[in-house]
Amino acid sequence: MSSFHLIADSGSTKTDWALVSTDEKSRPLHTFRTPGINPFMLSDEAISTLLTAEVAPRLNTLDGLAHIGTKASSASLAIRFYGAGQRGNQTARTQRLLAAVWPEATITVESDIVCAARALFGRSDGIACILGTGSNSALIEGGKVTGSVPPMGYILGDEGSGASLGRQLVVNVCRGIWPDSLCQTFFDETGLTADTVIERVYRPAQAYPEGAVVPPNRFLASLCPFLSAHIDRPEVAALVVDEMKRFFTRQASLYGRRDLPVGFVGSIATHFSAQLAQAASDTHIRLGDILAAPFDRLERL
Repeated sequence: MSSFHLIADSGSTKTDWALVSTDEKSRPLHTFRTPGINPFMLSDEAISTLLTAEVAPRLNTLDGLAHIGTKASSASLAIRFYGAGQRGNQTARTQRLLAAVWPEATITVESDIVCAARALFGRSDGIACILGTGSNSALIEGGKVTGSVPPMGYILGDEGSGASLGRQLVVNVCRGIWPDSLCQTFFDETGLTADTVIERVYRPAQAYPEGAVVPPNRFLASLCPFLSAHIDRPEVAALVVDEMKRFFTRQASLYGRRDLPVGFVGSIATHFSAQLAQAASDTHIRLGDILAAPFDRLERL
């Protein structure tokens, strides 16, 4: 039987890792963070490099636990990887890449929405949602995913996400929809111009010639701190509330289960919890728990 569990909660931007003992899952022995591992956005080589260069070394340096990071002794390790983009063939692909690093480990790969559902509801019923760089949701019955609305990604969907909020923000600023003073504050504080926004969204390879390219969804989501810093402005608050309403009407409400609580996990949900609550009230949604991360309830994972 495995002695340790390595649990990963991965989005497009970051992956949180926790090493726990089989006997005590609520108190991690070690936690750390690496870049996100979304198989739709990364090649096999990029994922393998991240695992071998950033994850395995952190396990190998733990006092008294160094053996679990080695291939020869990985039988003592059970890996539970929850991630964005983990569906269909991508799940088997991620499992294969993990097994190449830890061939003797017991490996399970599931969607990040499963992770959120377990943290939010355990074995109860509800609608589990993620609001981070992207957005996602699922109907949970008896602790299992029984239905899902396709999030469609940041171009076609991802309502309520950081990327979608960032997209609405730059449109309002670059088109001058907001007051001139607020638009100028955005340009002054971010150092961006309308032209650089276009470049980073549509021509990221040219916009970052001397460094790692930031994908457009992550760039747009990176602008959300501006919204948080100026949430006292009625224009900003209205944008966030309207975007949360779009999430409820275009994702959560489509399950037709207004009897169930709608719970949330993610940085956007926690940073804009007041606006999320307002949107839920306006759309007659029963708001459930809001967690910063599934690791807040690590024992359920």
